[in-house]
Formats: sequence, C-alpha cells, structure tokens
Amino acid sequence: MMRRSARLERTVIGVAFVIVYVALDRSSVYFQIWTGISAWYPPAGLAVAFLTAFGLSYVPWMLLAGLIAGMLDYHLRLSSYQLFLGIPIIVCGYGGAAAILRHRHRTLKEYQPLHEVLFYVCLALAASFCVGTAGTWMVVLDHLMPRENYLRAALNWWAGDAVALICFAPFLQIVVIPPLARFYGDSVLTIPLAAADRRGATSARTQIIEMLEIGAQTASIAIALWLAFGWDSTHRDELFYLFFLPIIWIAVRHGLQGASIGIAVLNFGAMGMLQLFPTGIGDFALLQMLMLIVSLTGLCLGAVISQQRQTEECLRESEERFRLGFEEGPMGMLMSSPDRRITKANRAMEVMLGYTEEELRSKTFLDITHPDDRDETKRISETIKHGSRSGYQLEKRYVTKAGAAIWVRLSTSTIRDAAGNPLYGFALVENISGRKQAEAEMIRAKEAAEAANRAKSEFLANMSHEIRTPMNGILGMTELALDTSLNREQREYLTLVQSSGETLLKLLNDILDFSKIEAGKLDLEPAQFHLRTVLAQTLKILARYAEEKKVAISCLVRPDVPDQLVGDGARLGQILMNLVGNAIKFTQDGEVRIEAWVENQSDTEVMVHITVRDTGIGIPSDKLSLIFDAFTQADTSTTRRFGGTGLGLSITKRLVEMMGGRISVESVPGRGSTFQFTVKLERSEADAHAIPGVAPRHREERQ
Repeated sequence: MMRRSARLERTVIGVAFVIVYVALDRSSVYFQIWTGISAWYPPAGLAVAFLTAFGLSYVPWMLLAGLIAGMLDYHLRLSSYQLFLGIPIIVCGYGGAAAILRHRHRTLKEYQPLHEVLFYVCLALAASFCVGTAGTWMVVLDHLMPRENYLRAALNWWAGDAVALICFAPFLQIVVIPPLARFYGDSVLTIPLAAADRRGATSARTQIIEMLEIGAQTASIAIALWLAFGWDSTHRDELFYLFFLPIIWIAVRHGLQGASIGIAVLNFGAMGMLQLFPTGIGDFALLQMLMLIVSLTGLCLGAVISQQRQTEECLRESEERFRLGFEEGPMGMLMSSPDRRITKANRAMEVMLGYTEEELRSKTFLDITHPDDRDETKRISETIKHGSRSGYQLEKRYVTKAGAAIWVRLSTSTIRDAAGNPLYGFALVENISGRKQAEAEMIRAKEAAEAANRAKSEFLANMSHEIRTPMNGILGMTELALDTSLNREQREYLTLVQSSGETLLKLLNDILDFSKIEAGKLDLEPAQFHLRTVLAQTLKILARYAEEKKVAISCLVRPDVPDQLVGDGARLGQILMNLVGNAIKFTQDGEVRIEAWVENQSDTEVMVHITVRDTGIGIPSDKLSLIFDAFTQADTSTTRRFGGTGLGLSITKRLVEMMGGRISVESVPGRGSTFQFTVKLERSEADAHAIPGVAPRHREERQ
C-alpha cells in the first residue's frame, strides 16, 4: 500500500513538473533571437532546481517535458536533430549540473557562503555553455540557421540559459521549494531541507515597517521597469542600468534570499514589459547580457550580506551563551581591567562576598583580598602585567562584606591585544572554605591519632620492658633450679616452665622492638664485629630446634666477604634469627641454607647480600606482598599450627631498611621460600689492611 502510494506521489510530481516546464517554455517563445533560441529560457533553471531537490530519478520526466515542448512550442519533427539529439543534450547537460550540486550540498539552501555562490555561478555558466554550443549546432544541422551565424547564436543561447540558471534556479531552491516541501512533507525531497531559521518574535511595528520596505522595494523594481521600457522607448537601452538600484537595495537589506526574489521578479517583469512594449531583436541580446550581469551582482552581494549576518548571528549567540554562562554559572567569576579594578562579577560572586555587582565595580581585587594575602597577590599580578606569565592558580583568602574571611581557589587568565598588552583579566573563583575547614580538622585528627599511637607505643615499650625484667628473673631462677638435684617429674615441670618463659620472652622482645620502631626510638649501635661469628652464633642457637625437627642447616660465606666489619652486629643477628628461625619453623622435612656474598663494595663500605633458602611449605603468590606487614601471616591457620605474632618479618624489614638495605622474597607453595636481603656495612681498618688492593680508611692521615 505504501509502495503504491509513493509511486502515485512520484507520478503526480513528475506530471506537475512536465506541465510547468512546458508552460515556461511556451512563455519564452516570444523572446526568440534565433529560431529555437530565446533571450530567456526559464525551463533550464526549473530543471536544475527540480533535479537537485527531488533527485535524478526524474530525468526521464525532464526528457518527456523537453520532447513535448519541442513538438508543441517549436513544431519540431521527430526526425529533427533538435528533437532527436538536442533534447537529450539539454537533459544530460543540466542533469549533470544537478548531479554535481547534489554531490556537493548536504541540504538545500546551501548557497549562502560566497564561495558556494561563485561555485554555482561557474557551474551554471559552464553547463549552459556546453548545452548552448551543442544545441546551436543541432539548429544548424536542421538548416534553420546559416552556419556563419553559429557563434552569435551559440552566445545568445548560452546567455539566455545562464540568465535562467542564475536568476531562476536559486529562487526556486531558496524560496519556493522549501515551503512547498514543508507544506507537503519533507519526504518528497531526496536532499533534506536546511534547519528552519529560529528567529525571535518581532513586534507589530517592526512587521509593519518590514512590509512597507518590501512594498517600496517592489515599487522600485516596477518603476525601473517602466522607466526602461515604457517611458522613453527610443532610449530604453540607456535606462537598463536602473535595474541595479533595486537589486542592490534588496540584497543589502535581505541578503541572498531577498536578492534571489528580487532578481526573479526583475527578470519576469522584464519579460512581461517586453510583451507590453515590443522591441527589436537587437535589444534582446543587449538586455539578456545586462540581466546576466545584474543577476550575478545581486547573487554575490546577497551572499556576502547573508554570510555577514550569519556571522553576526553566531557572534550574538556566542555572546549570549557567554553572558548566560557568566551570570548563571555555579562558580564565582570576575573580570578586571589592567589597573586591577573589577569590571564585572556574576551572581555567584555576589552571593559569595555579600556585595552587589555595583559595589564590586567600585573596588579592586586587592580591596577584597585578605590583608595577609595582598602582598603575594600584588606580586603575582605585577608579573602578569609585565607579560612574564599569562595566568596563575592559587589558594587565598577573600574578605566578605560582613568582614569574614573565606578561602577561595583562584584560577586566572589574561587576555591581551595583538601587541601583547593586557586588555582584561578573567578569574574563576571557587569557595573552598569547607574544604579548608575539613583539612584543618583532618590535620588535628591526624595529630591526635599520631599522639595516641606514640602514647600506645611508649606504653607497650614500657610495659614490655617492665614485664621482661621479672621474666628474666624467672628464667634465671629456673635455670639455677635445674642445676640442683631434682627428681624426673620436677625436672620435666621446670623444663616446661623454662621453654614457656623463653617463648614469652621472645614475644616480649618482638613487642618491645616493634613499639620502639613505631615510636621512632629504635636506634642502631654501630661497632666492630665478626660477620662469620654472628652467623655461627645464630646457627648454634637454632641448631637444637632444627635437630628436633630433623631439618638440616648449612651455611656458605664466600671468600670475598670481609670478616671484620662495622655495624650493629646484634641487630644483624636478630635479622638472621628471625629469617632462619622462620625457615626452620615452616620446614617439616628438608633443609635450610644460608649464603652470603658481596654485592658491591668500595674503599669504605661493603654491601653484603645474604639469602635464606628453605624447602618448607612456601607462601601463596597473592600473600607475598603482605607478609612484611605487622601482625600478618600468609594464612590465619599458620598462627594456630606454628604460633607467632606476625611481627618478626615486619621488624626484620624495618631493621634491614635502617641498615641501608632491602629485603625481598620468592616462594613456590609446597617447594619452599627464599628470603634475600642486603645490608650496608663499613669496613674496619684491620680488614682494609688485610685485603690486598683495598686502601684503608684515612690512609692519607696515617701517612
């Protein structure tokens, strides 16, 4: 049903086109300069406008219209060259021009930019020239014109079609087709219409003035036509130039749309006047060239005016958007002159400071700046004024009308002229008093939390120290009691007491060290020590524990590692005790291997690299980044199975970092873990003398 309706719609449009085409062709018969060649040929303009808007599928209808017009208006035979070849030439020429316009234009009414008008004029002149030269040759072939008149006749054909294309086609596309399509429905077009102009409502007085002006312009065209054709017919060619006056007036006042209307009215008016006041064929040629020039002048001037008005409208819209954005913006906005005086402020700024815009205009931005911030603001504004900066951002304080200080975040930019001189400044002002208050409260809360944390750490340190003193007494007395004569049951009980006490003492030592680290009171005590001795003592202490678990322990210290070094040997032993002890704890069957070598060294320092590798249960990959955190173990079940507080590795990491090194771990669950760390130690003078090629410290002083 819809398809049948669309086919009927296209047929109706095609028939209407044929009727109008034939009627316009009939009106041009009177203006023939040569047989079949008219001074004006409006069907050419109709064809280009129609095919551009409705599509090239109507080309067969144009061919049909040309055949009907040729037979009815010019009585051409089917065998004539003009009908057999001339009509297809006209259809191809103007159909090709329409195809180029359809490819170039996204919508109708795209003639307004001047370059588009010039492109259309060039296209129209080229298409009419091709059609005119080819069509005139068909007239010669039909023996309706001597061959020697070919050039003049071709020029007349070209001019007649060019006038129609330049004065009639734009009028149809800009003025006639859009309202008809909107009335009938845009679906009839294959190129969409341009968006309708959005103009505000005009007053009745303005409408009356516009109507009077249009009437005066119409009257001026009529007067110019009457003066040229009816007043003094003997010198009418001297008055043809009066046609420029109304066209220029209309183009200046109404742009391209008005110019296209005025040109069409003038052309059809001239055709009508020539019907009333006949003239010679010679005047036809002069008049058609004059009308071509008038049409070109009107179109170009109208395009310039329309483009200028469009630019002015865009500028007005941009200014209106800026005004609304400035006045209604949620942030405060200020504009200032080069002498720091406020020239404009929006409502948000008025609400923020409590001043009206008039009151702010009587002040400089230094007047509303807090006294403590004025010197800095003045210094920065001077750098802006002298061109070393184009803008700045800072947080400062303003003083409200009520005298209260508010914090703002200020972002400014300076607009300069072509010479680089400042024209005005623009500032965005954000009230950040709430954020500043929240930051102050956060700082106070942070300081209170840090103070509480320090108090907690000091309390833990004091408590662990106080508990450790009697704990040492308990362990000492237990050891003395074990040296006396005891029966088997008493010795077993005291051995359990000693083991539990040692475990508790280790726990107290960890808590004491961690609390000292948290309180920032843990210091290293550098002294000369023997690295191999520290390693041997660590293994000796843990040997019994490893033997109980049937875990083998081995240690390799490479020959290049110095033995006598300067550092905190006790803390290094604590690091080894934690790592090796953990390795034994989490290894059920296998071995623990310790290896030490020199990573790099200088005359005064040695970076020792130590690894502790085990074949224990391993650590899941998603837990590797957590094991050095305080109170953290790889699995919550680990505490139940193996014991511990989770402080050992955290303390170890802090001690390594304090000794200028780093610690890391690699592990595969079920295959073991490898902890490796570095410590930066100083060479002892005895070691520097003992190693060949290493100069002792302060050698120059001893020499």
